[in-house]
Amino acid sequence: MCLQANAIGRNHKTVLEFLEKKYPEVMEGEGAHDATKLAVRALLEVVESSHKNIEVAVLRRGKELELLEESQVEELVKNIEDEKKAQEESKRAQVQGGSQQ
Repeated sequence: MCLQANAIGRNHKTVLEFLEKKYPEVMEGEGAHDATKLAVRALLEVVESSHKNIEVAVLRRGKELELLEESQVEELVKNIEDEKKAQEESKRAQVQGGSQQ
């Protein structure tokens, strides 16, 4: 599968670079849901971290355009933020564990 993404606006290059870098990792996962989550992660890289600043529309081949509800975007943002916190805590634990040896 090839990346078919576009971004517009002030930080569009940053978003596209993020998508190009992370897309291969996502395609090893669940597919469409992971791709949508990746798009939200990319947007969170350049916007104030809030679901209220993001609108997401999903277009799949052979299907109608789907505009995600605010609650769906909010859930995605929360999941992404929880994953980031877990990764940071894991890194801190590894650093602290390594420095105690």
